[in-house]
Amino acid sequence: MEEVINIKIRIGTRTSRLALKQGEEIIRGLKELYPEIGIAVVGFKTSGDRDKVTPLAGLERSDFFTDEIDRALLTGEVDCAVHSAKDLPDPLPEGLIVAALTMSIDRDEVLVSRSDLNLNRLPRGARIGTSSIRRKNQVHAIRPDLEVVD
Repeated sequence: MEEVINIKIRIGTRTSRLALKQGEEIIRGLKELYPEIGIAVVGFKTSGDRDKVTPLAGLERSDFFTDEIDRALLTGEVDCAVHSAKDLPDPLPEGLIVAALTMSIDRDEVLVSRSDLNLNRLPRGARIGTSSIRRKNQVHAIRPDLEVVD
């Protein structure tokens, strides 16, 4: 007689729409490889979800969007976590590793402007708002003359 083993994985993620979509992407991948496992999503509101006033550029801590989820992972409340790579703390908390990186569903970023201008057609010295250090670096790599503000 074959022994049946029931496995249920608890995935920790933020409750934002983007984070939940990223969680769904992970679940689809796991289900393709291991259709027999059960998966539960455990949603968290992190410091970054609750604090809407602190400018991200001035943060002294790098776990603003991951803190509660990482604690839950370390205490065994969840088995794994899904984070946006840009939100990963540096360094990772002791005892945690990046176990996998996925292909992004949509790697495109968008520029929203009041006029019909793309990044290349913005005037010299134009101001672009983003709180992401990664995006600031990307903009400056393409257009070092632009001012990137939080």
